[in-house]
Amino acid sequence: MLAWFARSFIAQYYFPMKRAFQIGVTVTLGTLVCSALLYLFFPQQVLSVLRIPAHELIVRDAERKTHYVVVMLGGERSDRTDLAARIILEKFSEKILFCDGYHPTVFPTVPDYATWEGRGFEYRAQVIEKGIRETQIEMIPCEGIYDSSSEINEIAKFLRKAGEKSVNVATSAAHSRRVRIIWNRLAPDIKAQVIGAKDFHFDSWWREKRSLRVLLYEYGALGKELLRRVYHSLLGSGSTDGKV
Repeated sequence: MLAWFARSFIAQYYFPMKRAFQIGVTVTLGTLVCSALLYLFFPQQVLSVLRIPAHELIVRDAERKTHYVVVMLGGERSDRTDLAARIILEKFSEKILFCDGYHPTVFPTVPDYATWEGRGFEYRAQVIEKGIRETQIEMIPCEGIYDSSSEINEIAKFLRKAGEKSVNVATSAAHSRRVRIIWNRLAPDIKAQVIGAKDFHFDSWWREKRSLRVLLYEYGALGKELLRRVYHSLLGSGSTDGKV
């Protein structure tokens, strides 16, 4: 049956195709067959290769003794606040710091102030539930922030005024590489230990639509950050206000 289908496909569709299409179909089918055979005989090695794009996005620095642990706004899950609460309870940091909650929808990331109010207050409630006292929470006004660059820029301003030279930074696993890059561009004078929270779904991103969407979004956002760095290097300026 399979052989008959293959012969019929080749006779009716493959040979009448133009040469360029024949090459494209051959390469595509060959790639699919080779991938299937590799997974059949070497499943663990194939899974290890698939995990590389996700692992390249994750930064997990060692926590240090600091006054603040910064929590980056973003995801609806509690992975960031779980991590920040652990850092406080294990006495690596004394206080949790985050913006007050004016934050945009994830798509698109544009400065049109189409924001929702409340994410910072959600984080506040989450860490209090985890045993953090209100006196250990510092929530700063960041009205109008529209992406990670503008958020980090506002946080860095606060930290400089407070005289802080080092902070722990808690964020999601997928977000951590971009946070490291942006932080080094905007606040090289403040040492940041960036710690990506655990996310077992992200490690198997090809099995879940949300994880695949996050992976693609983060690589797109890294491309945007690369363009920013090129732009500002051409201008000859390092620290910026977060805008291109």
